[in-house]
Amino acid sequence: MISIKTKLTITALGAFFIVLIMFIETWWITGMQKNDGLVINLAGRQRMLTQKMTKETLFYNSMLKSGNTNDLTKLRDQVHGTMKIFDITLSALKNSGDAPTTLNLSTSPFRFCPKASEPAYSQLEKVSQIWQKFSSQIEKNLSSKKFDQVSLDWVMQQNMRLLKEMNKAVGMMQKQSESKITLLLWLQLGGIITAVVFAVFSMFTIKIILNKLNCITRFARKLGSGDLTAQSTIQGNDELGIIGNELDQMAEKLKDMFSEISQTAIHLESSSTEFSHIARELSEKLGQISNNSSQVSKAANETSKNMLSVAAAMEEISSNTSNMASSADHITTSINDVSLHVDKAKSITLKAVNESKSTSEQVLDLKKAASEIGSVTDDIIDISEQTNLLALNATIEAARAGDAGKGFAVVANEVKLLASQTGEATDHIRNRVKKIQDVTNNTAKQIQQVSSVVEDINSIVSLISDATKQEASSVKDITSNVVQSSQAVSEVNEKINMSSYAIKSTASDISDINIAANDLFAKSSDVKQHASELKGQADHLNKMLSNFKV
Repeated sequence: MISIKTKLTITALGAFFIVLIMFIETWWITGMQKNDGLVINLAGRQRMLTQKMTKETLFYNSMLKSGNTNDLTKLRDQVHGTMKIFDITLSALKNSGDAPTTLNLSTSPFRFCPKASEPAYSQLEKVSQIWQKFSSQIEKNLSSKKFDQVSLDWVMQQNMRLLKEMNKAVGMMQKQSESKITLLLWLQLGGIITAVVFAVFSMFTIKIILNKLNCITRFARKLGSGDLTAQSTIQGNDELGIIGNELDQMAEKLKDMFSEISQTAIHLESSSTEFSHIARELSEKLGQISNNSSQVSKAANETSKNMLSVAAAMEEISSNTSNMASSADHITTSINDVSLHVDKAKSITLKAVNESKSTSEQVLDLKKAASEIGSVTDDIIDISEQTNLLALNATIEAARAGDAGKGFAVVANEVKLLASQTGEATDHIRNRVKKIQDVTNNTAKQIQQVSSVVEDINSIVSLISDATKQEASSVKDITSNVVQSSQAVSEVNEKINMSSYAIKSTASDISDINIAANDLFAKSSDVKQHASELKGQADHLNKMLSNFKV
């Protein structure tokens, strides 16, 4: 199918070429006719000249017949001038050339005459042949000085013939000119008919275009009113047909798109409602989080303060533990000293046992002083019993470890004091022994008893030495444990300090969380407001979409 562009182009170019061709035809015909008036005028003048020269010849012959010869030369020149004009004009009409436009050759302007076309050319050729004979006869008549009736009659007869033939030539030329007008009319009629054909074609094309444009207008009105089911109903493969197909496809796509938008708007409304509920719940949860974070922040700050107090207490415990470790070291040193003294006492008691044995053999005579030594030994026994009790107390205090540290030191001091008293008693015994050296008879039995007591003391001292060593080992373990406890307390103190720092950081973070929660709470209010606005927009969109028919 021819496109609208091609149709409109054909119509426009057809109208242009019709006008152009008609102009060219008119220009060509008028160009051909521009000399027709001159030619027909000159040809008509030729008919007049035939009569003029004949009349002038008759007048010349009448003057010659009357014997009036005064104006014959003038008349003869006048006839010659007319003949010359006729001859020049006839030659110009037949073969082309310049011809005078007036009857006065001396002053007349000349106009160009085109060569005659058939059949006028043949007719002018015939006129030219008659003219040659006619002009010769006139010349003969004019050259004769006598009146010649026969020659005059011939001129009169040939005059009518020349006039008749010239009249035919004029008629032919007129018909030729009229044929040009007829040709122009036919050409213009052909142009008009062609223009009418093109006009009908244009009207038909315009009608088709207007019908399709009306379809597009109706389609646009329906589509503009929201009817997305509208169809353009435009058929064809031209531009408007393609536009119609594109519009139908566009309407179908718009229909599908608005259907999807409608569904999306419904989902959007539902989602916005749910989003509004979520935003409301989020706002409430964030409010709770803000309150809880505030409480947690306060608790963390309080915990941080408590941890600082615990850290201070642990510092004091660490200091006390260090002091206990130092005291345990002093106790260990004292016990070691006691152990050394007990070892010395053990050595002395062993020596005393040996000496008492040797003495028992030598002081049989000291029996009298034995009673006095007995009292001394009683004192020694009391002291030993006290020493034994102190040793037992030291053992008990050692078993109590940390709580008995100070008590053990007291016992150790008492042991030292007891040892001092034992020394004083021993000095007293020595004095008594000196006193009873003279009375050794009574001391034998007491010496034996003393020997037995010394052996018992030796056993007791051995037990004390062993117990002291065990106590020293226990005190060392206690000291080690106290040192380890001090280290553990230091580590705990360090951990507590770290925990306190961490709690401070946590409190700071919780404070930041509280601030962020407050910000989120404020933002959640905005979100809730925007959710409400979104729901309103979704409702408005649904109302707008309800205006469209899908």
